[in-house]
Amino acid sequence: PGGNDAIQAGDQVTLIGAHADLEKVQPLFEQRSSPRLRVLIAGGGEIGLHLARMLGRIRCSVTVLESDPKRCEFIAERLPHCTVLHADVKSRADLEEARVGSADVFVACTGRDEENIVCGVEAKQLGCPRLLTIVRSPDYANVLERLGIDVAVSPRQAMARQIAGMVSRGPILERSTVAGGAAEVWEVQVKAGVPATEARLKDLQMPECLVAAIERDDFVKVAAADDQLHAGDIAVLLVNNRSRDKVLRLFQKPSA
Repeated sequence: PGGNDAIQAGDQVTLIGAHADLEKVQPLFEQRSSPRLRVLIAGGGEIGLHLARMLGRIRCSVTVLESDPKRCEFIAERLPHCTVLHADVKSRADLEEARVGSADVFVACTGRDEENIVCGVEAKQLGCPRLLTIVRSPDYANVLERLGIDVAVSPRQAMARQIAGMVSRGPILERSTVAGGAAEVWEVQVKAGVPATEARLKDLQMPECLVAAIERDDFVKVAAADDQLHAGDIAVLLVNNRSRDKVLRLFQKPSA
């Protein structure tokens, strides 16, 4: 985005910045009288526990459904802000009792693909408007949309992206997609002698690309227009797919 762009209702915005600063700007994107988002998490494993802890920090109303009584006690002791229910997420009766239909978001992360799909479909039929189902098999991910699941996240696919970044011989250390695949977030190693180090950010020809953050000497700062990249820096970029090749050339040494 440029300085003259305006955010409109219905837009999806990706924010990049220090955690404390993101919390400060969060109210700008909330309705003044908006109620707390109600989130149900099916599965109290490590993913569910981490997610519940994170959502509690951003003032969501979180309920965790877990079939193991001892695990329920474990979660309740560590997350007093959460509601923990002993429930079989494959049981429609248990999902109804947990009022899944009135939840804003339902997350299925039991650790078993088939169980996640079953309870995700049940939650959809009970009226939950937004679903996030975690599956490990790419084959399942391909058919979830036809089953009425809104979003599927495959840890294996995420891991593949990280490995691709690790083995790359180019400057990109890690990349991930945003905005439905229309753009990417890059973590780039800045090397000596590349064009990106030759001018301040505002003077670089970087079409449809935003330098969001710079890591230098173990310190991370939000990038400003007058900053200049140095060899050894790690830069976080938001890149429109149309401009990937042009932007990448700025971080590669010119051919002799």
